[in-house]
Amino acid sequence: METQNNSTPRDVFMYLLAIITLVASCIAWGSVLFDMVNVYLPDVTQAGSWYFQSILSSLRMGLATLIIVFPIFVWLTRTLNKDLEISPERRESIIRKWLLYFTLFVAALFVIGDLVSVLRSFLNGELTTRFLIKSVIILAIAGSAFSYYLSYLRWQNIRWAGILSKIIIVAIIASMVFGFYISGSPLKSRNERMDQTRISDLQNIQQQIVNYWQSKTKIPTILSELDDSISGFIVPVDPETGMDYEYKVGAVMAGSRATFELCATFKTASIVNTFAPAPTPIKMGLIDPSSGADNWDHSSGRSCFSRSIDPQLYPPRVK
Repeated sequence: METQNNSTPRDVFMYLLAIITLVASCIAWGSVLFDMVNVYLPDVTQAGSWYFQSILSSLRMGLATLIIVFPIFVWLTRTLNKDLEISPERRESIIRKWLLYFTLFVAALFVIGDLVSVLRSFLNGELTTRFLIKSVIILAIAGSAFSYYLSYLRWQNIRWAGILSKIIIVAIIASMVFGFYISGSPLKSRNERMDQTRISDLQNIQQQIVNYWQSKTKIPTILSELDDSISGFIVPVDPETGMDYEYKVGAVMAGSRATFELCATFKTASIVNTFAPAPTPIKMGLIDPSSGADNWDHSSGRSCFSRSIDPQLYPPRVK
């Protein structure tokens, strides 16, 4: 009866919160490690700028989760361990055992789900190296969690559990440090978003120039000619400086191809240039397939994009 009385609402709250933070920490840690693998072993069929942008976004989300959730989990675990040292009879608490077994159950579901996801990726043609590394990551996370909690549940090999917990803490901290190295500082992230806005602006301007060409069989001499009060289009400007983007009209090429050039000043290099050994153009709508017009990769500083409109691909509209 004494054992039952030692299971207080506080214990239930602490164990439930420990379960939640454990699962969240495992998922976030696995996500961070998976993103690292995806960065340095990219899928060659998807290694475009959008691919790396999504990876970095996922990596930052995983890091944010680890920074908040994992310290809470560590504090809860240490607090519960101290409670057991002070009151050893709590080790036989029914509520404690139920909640710990439930923790193992949730961890098992997490492992099974991730293994299914990795196997699905493998069946979809993932590189064997990526598949093996991700499998090892899942087994390492699952094995450490199971090993620790089985020792914790049975109160056996407590010394080994303590050593394992320290190894896990060091590994997670190392993962976070390396993750920040990959993702960069908040300032770098902000500059990347600014550059993405610049690329989006240039793409919109390019599309409007093509529409102008199809309507008038010529391209505008200055960008302000694209302003349209009816459609509501206003030529965008640099989001940071408020300056107009550079626009130059080129000579008419053979076959009546109109040429032009758009320029902007970027704070960072394209993400695809940072990580991928062989940059893949971003498919944003071809103007001339031979000109690489769908490629918006850029370096830091001033970069220009030359375009030529193929009249066979974009013929003038019949009036």
